[in-house]
This record gives sequence, structure tokens and C-alpha cells, in this order.
Amino acid sequence: MRKYNFPVLRAVLSAIGPHSVLSETSTRSAEKTIRLRSDNGSTIDIGVPKDVVTQVTRLKENGVAGEDIIQTIARGEWAYPLAKAFCLPEERFSLPEDALTPKERACIDTVSKRLARELLGGG
Repeated sequence: MRKYNFPVLRAVLSAIGPHSVLSETSTRSAEKTIRLRSDNGSTIDIGVPKDVVTQVTRLKENGVAGEDIIQTIARGEWAYPLAKAFCLPEERFSLPEDALTPKERACIDTVSKRLARELLGGG
């Protein structure tokens, strides 16, 4: 079973700052919180900054395809660092992309896309 690095992820989340939990009827410029469940059944709430929520809303309004939105968000400044914190041990977190193993890169890719899908509402 994969051991996720929740202490580093929580440190990254706390550095981002507190985020409020919103209902599905929240405004487009409001922050949003998504909940992820790991393989071991634990959950973590992840706050999405207003600018990311606004970016997703604008992309949807402009008719951008869902998969393109997911790719954009997954490689962006919000999802990608969170995925790195989730997938890598603390001593490897600051390594450049080309120093990561294929397995580490695959984990980061999977988690960042999952974050983006959750934000987009695709589950």
C-alpha cells in the first residue's frame, strides 16, 4: 500500500492559509473546499484559492473542454505543488522534475489530475 506524505501536504496547505467550506451554490469568485480520501480511508480537506475557482469558471464559460481544463489546473500553481507534497517524501520535495523517478512523476500526475477533476466536479 502507498504511504502518502500527509505531514508535508498539511504543511503546504497551512502555508496557503485557511479556506472556508462552501456550498454548491457558492459564487464564482469564492473559495471552495474539496475533500479527498486516501487508500487508507483518511480524508483531507483542501482549500482552493479564489483565483483558481475563478479561472475554472472562466474556462468553462468560454467553452473550454473539461479535459483541457483538467490539464490546465493539474499543471498549475495550485494542484501541482500539492500533488508533489502528497507523493514525495520530504527530502525529495524540492528536487527538479528531471530528478524524479518515473513512479514519482506518475503519482504527481495522477494526484494533480484528481485534484483538478474534483475541482471541476467530475469526481
